[in-house]
Formats: sequence, structure tokens, C-alpha cells
Amino acid sequence: DATFLGGEDRSRIAGAAGSAAFTGLWLTAPLDVLRGRVAARVGDASDADVKVLEAAAARAIGPLDWVPIAAADDPLPAAQQALGLAADTGSPGAG
Repeated sequence: DATFLGGEDRSRIAGAAGSAAFTGLWLTAPLDVLRGRVAARVGDASDADVKVLEAAAARAIGPLDWVPIAAADDPLPAAQQALGLAADTGSPGAG
């Protein structure tokens, strides 16, 4: 799982696109929602637990030039927003 919490990490992944268009997407949700999702995981490949989530949430991420997308509720609007951004830029989106 890639979190791209550090600005340097976000810059590197954007740079990996080379000359291709890149749109970084930053999914957002309240911490309580994220805690519930992490606690409900079963058979997930990630080793991140609630303790890891809370440590990540406490970390300063610095300036963010990726597009924030609200992802707390029904995933369909978030997916539609992401697809709309990809259509606008010719990019498949990432992040």
C-alpha cells in the first residue's frame, strides 16, 4: 500500500509518469470512517492496522498539489469524479 504521505514521495511518483499526463488523486475521509474500514478488513494484503492508520493521520503531509476527492461515503461519486478528471486531462489518474 502506497500512502504518498511525504511530498518527496508524491513528487517521485508524479515524475515516474515521464512525459505522460499525471493527475494525483488524494482520497479523503474522516478518521473515524478510516478506523472503521481498517478494523473491518479481513484477508487484506495490507499489514496496516488502526495503530498504523493513526500514526499516518498524525503525520504532517506538507503542501498538497494532488486533487482531493471525498471518499467517505458511496464510492460511486468519488469514482465518477476521478474518471472525469482523467477525461479532462487525458490521464488515467493516479494516487
